[in-house]
Amino acid sequence: MQPPANVARNSQIFQIWIRPVPHENGPFTFKAMQYELARLAKDGMSETDFSATRVFLSKFVKTLVASQDRQLGYAIDSRFYGTAEFTKYVQDGLQKLTRADVNRVIRKHLRPDRLQYVVVTDDAARFQEKLLGSAPTPITYTSKPDAEILAEDKIIESLKIALDPKDIRVLPIEEVFRR
Repeated sequence: MQPPANVARNSQIFQIWIRPVPHENGPFTFKAMQYELARLAKDGMSETDFSATRVFLSKFVKTLVASQDRQLGYAIDSRFYGTAEFTKYVQDGLQKLTRADVNRVIRKHLRPDRLQYVVVTDDAARFQEKLLGSAPTPITYTSKPDAEILAEDKIIESLKIALDPKDIRVLPIEEVFRR
């Protein structure tokens, strides 16, 4: 949520973080992420989503410089990159940004077929089996959602995931944080 200051970047990163979900919902959640990502890549952002995101980011950028050390860090970054003061730079950029600009970049650069995934679970074999299997992976709700959501869930739970099992690596937790 808060990118570190003073880390020079020469390429952009795109990440999707999914909050922890119950084990039985893991495969469905993975499929839902792929479904939504493919839809975004194909259709772009709606005007409502674009406007709401721009308002959120215009306010959120101020939290990135809420402490003096972060203000100083971003001030150094601004000098390094040759940009205006960080919050001004971001807020001015957001004001100039259009939905057409965003959708053009999404269509050009967002490639759901070229992503790498990381899943953290204590039962990787079961997760992999359910995700790659042919059986639907329904979601379990604590309270029943609207019929529209349930109809979309039926589509998602039956999606076939385009992952080759030979491209999947399961790492023991002891190896995850090694250099």
